[in-house]
Amino acid sequence: RGEARWVSLGGAYAFTHALNAWEGDGASAGREGLVYVWLPMSAVWSPSLADSVLHMAEVTVDTRSGEAAVRFVEEGVSEADRVNLEFPKLHPAFEGRHARFGFVPMVCPQGMSGISKWEMAPGGGGLWSTTAFGPDRYGHEPVPAPKAGPEASDRVWLLVWTGAGGQRARELSVFDGECARGEAMQEVTRLSMDAAGVPFSLHGLWVPEEDLLAHVRAWQAGEGAPVEFGRAGTDGQARAEGLVAQALGFLRRRRGAHSRSTGANGS
Repeated sequence: RGEARWVSLGGAYAFTHALNAWEGDGASAGREGLVYVWLPMSAVWSPSLADSVLHMAEVTVDTRSGEAAVRFVEEGVSEADRVNLEFPKLHPAFEGRHARFGFVPMVCPQGMSGISKWEMAPGGGGLWSTTAFGPDRYGHEPVPAPKAGPEASDRVWLLVWTGAGGQRARELSVFDGECARGEAMQEVTRLSMDAAGVPFSLHGLWVPEEDLLAHVRAWQAGEGAPVEFGRAGTDGQARAEGLVAQALGFLRRRRGAHSRSTGANGS
């Protein structure tokens, strides 16, 4: 591993989670020798999410000279009209390489009021569209689930826990990540959850069934999975084994139900 290299941004900035970063290729992804980082950032930051003021920025780092530059993507837009952002999300297949689109929740005093879609282009790009959750509805960060078929950075379903203001999320909303410029993303379905609900600020990750099974099989075979359950000690390993057993049981029941359904339909 190489040593960490520090670069100066030429000023004091505050930032939290990045949307994406990639190396230029001399073509559409930007100039060779440059690293592009898109992330919400600000010169003023508060530890309270409700009071934070973070706007989309592009940080460009020259890997040869060590120089860096900051460009706020919404330059020329008044502070009142800028979108306050946090917890960006991206199609998982594009992490670390140039993606045209990314998604970032819009932050307000009550929480997250909707999702903004951004077009990422070196030296350009900008806000593509915004989608509100609805009157007095707030949500968590979106979880991108890639669509089947051709791969594109906005070909995702966005899964979002949503609920009434100040309460737990009691619905799972699914939005279509594909939309025309300036148009809101379509909410394709909304699923009601049990009365307990889900506490706000929960993080999420979409893991396809085949990937989950591959992790479980590797762990069971002693090949070592990315999460080394044994390091948590005896109690931790027992809990992990219980979770794996539950996951496998759920998948087996799901497969059994699917087989019975397709058999009854003759397909």
